[in-house]
Amino acid sequence: MHSTRTPVPSERQLLRYRWSRLLEELDRSEEEFAAVREVVRTLLASTAGWEVAELPRYPAFTSAAPD
Repeated sequence: MHSTRTPVPSERQLLRYRWSRLLEELDRSEEEFAAVREVVRTLLASTAGWEVAELPRYPAFTSAAPD
């Protein structure tokens, strides 16, 4: 996600990516930060109409299945 590399993700793509990753982390904590979880859900719902492609997961953070 370096600004001089092409293609550069848009601001909207970055926001939705960060909010969705944050929501994943908050969902793991179950009862902690319930209000923050709802705010993030609301943000994602209100921006669902943005026509932006999902960013792929960074390869270092994906778990590869062993062969």
